[in-house]
Amino acid sequence: MLEDADPNLTAALCLFHDVAEARTGDIPNVAKAYVTREPDVRVAADQVGGMPPALRDAILGAVGRFAGQDSPEALLAKDADRLECLLQAREYEHQGFRNTRPWMESSMARLRSPAARLLAERALTMPPDEWWKTFAARRAREP
Repeated sequence: MLEDADPNLTAALCLFHDVAEARTGDIPNVAKAYVTREPDVRVAADQVGGMPPALRDAILGAVGRFAGQDSPEALLAKDADRLECLLQAREYEHQGFRNTRPWMESSMARLRSPAARLLAERALTMPPDEWWKTFAARRAREP
């Protein structure tokens, strides 16, 4: 288990952490000073209000745990979100877009887990079109 976290719970938090953004959109950090919005758990509660109680409560629990950032799973899920931003910026850079380094650096600076930092460092040292080859080669070596 990576970082002594439950991989299933971490995956669930990753899956549902942005559920509120389906309704509100992604409000970048620079815009937050100009926009008010409800907490993600409140937005998610409106979205899942008509679901069966067990499913509704499970989704709201995941959103709440992610928002609370008080467990190894929530911290890893947040790191995964930041890694996704870093990888996206790295892919844009590889395609020829300029000014992606500040985006990558700010994402890197916010990573908290050693595993996320290691993944980011490796992603920054190889071209994005090599990432899948590294993964495939490792999988081929596993029994």
